[in-house]
Amino acid sequence: MSVNAMVNSASGEALGRLVPVGRARPQDLAGVPLHGAVALIERGDITFADKVNNVAAAGATGALIYNNEPGVFRGLIPAPSHIPVVSIDDTEGQRLLQNAGSRPITVELKVDTVIVEGHSQNVIAVLPGLDQRSIVLGAHYDSVPQGPGANDNASGVGTVMELARVLASDPPSLTVKVALFGAEEIGLVGSRRYVESLDAEEKDRIMAMLNFDMVGVGDAPSVGGSSDLTDMAVDIAVEGGLQLAPMTGQAASGSDHDSFISAGVPALFFHRLDDPRYHTPEDTAEFVEPSHMTQAGELALEIIDRLDAR
Repeated sequence: MSVNAMVNSASGEALGRLVPVGRARPQDLAGVPLHGAVALIERGDITFADKVNNVAAAGATGALIYNNEPGVFRGLIPAPSHIPVVSIDDTEGQRLLQNAGSRPITVELKVDTVIVEGHSQNVIAVLPGLDQRSIVLGAHYDSVPQGPGANDNASGVGTVMELARVLASDPPSLTVKVALFGAEEIGLVGSRRYVESLDAEEKDRIMAMLNFDMVGVGDAPSVGGSSDLTDMAVDIAVEGGLQLAPMTGQAASGSDHDSFISAGVPALFFHRLDDPRYHTPEDTAEFVEPSHMTQAGELALEIIDRLDAR
């Protein structure tokens, strides 16, 4: 079984019966005896923090959260939890769910984590334009501890750097801001701090934030975020004979563009959904396809041209 300690999980041990609790919403927990149990939780609908807090308040001593889509994941609890929490993939979750429905299962959960305070930084460059309105090109440069970070997210950083080079040689009228964000993997910390540093006038001048995260692996180029920008990207792709899938739901959030959208700034997320080496030691450069990065960059340039013409 592939098991990942959730970021900010408490360190400790839990031994108890395994109790499925759906998605750990209040209605899922009504009448469920959880005192001394280990909760089996499906990902989705509410935040990881709410799931964990809900089962802990009901008496659970530990939690396993399984994916609601194929593959593994490494989730984030924004504040340290009071009980140990791990994530497992959908296959293992469904297997445990089925077994727990047919017989009692006792689970021993051991999590050994250390929470360390540290410092990160954003790297910002500005290409001034004749127009004070701006475009922000963003990507996060950090990676998870177990991942070398070639696709997640050197592919995004490389795409942004190449866009900066191209635009510096043929600048638009719009001001271009290049932002490489730190600490994305632990909760979009860098991009949130950047957005918080902007005054209302600066936010109003941003026509679009274009975010590049995992654009170098996979067969399915996708975009998500603000509806106007998503529609524009899809229209451009159709005109160029490119099949581009709009993202919705959880898949359309969870990266630095969300910090801008939450602050009322239009943003678009460039991404490919199907990287089998996501957050694993196999996320290395040999699997990154440069043509995928080129495709994302060319689409971004066309979007910038159309926004520049407004």
